[in-house]
Amino acid sequence: MQRIYTVVLERDSQAGYVVFVPALQGCVTQGATIAEALHNAEEAAGLYVEDLVADGEPIPEDVPEVRVALGVTPEAYVTRIMVAEEELAVA
Repeated sequence: MQRIYTVVLERDSQAGYVVFVPALQGCVTQGATIAEALHNAEEAAGLYVEDLVADGEPIPEDVPEVRVALGVTPEAYVTRIMVAEEELAVA
């Protein structure tokens, strides 16, 4: 089974891009480029879900919508990432 999660990338003048996974509370990472930030988000989300599975916790569904306050950040993107099957396998 695979899960698709919405992510929000925000431009950060010091860190490149900060990435939030709204469905996975507290799952935040960053990268110097959009590609690096998305790669790091896939990895972070996979580890997050892996921990949930190991603890016997339910795996959250993706959020139905995301709202971005463009006045807060000069540049933001919303896209989706996929969490690979191995992270979702029951330990």
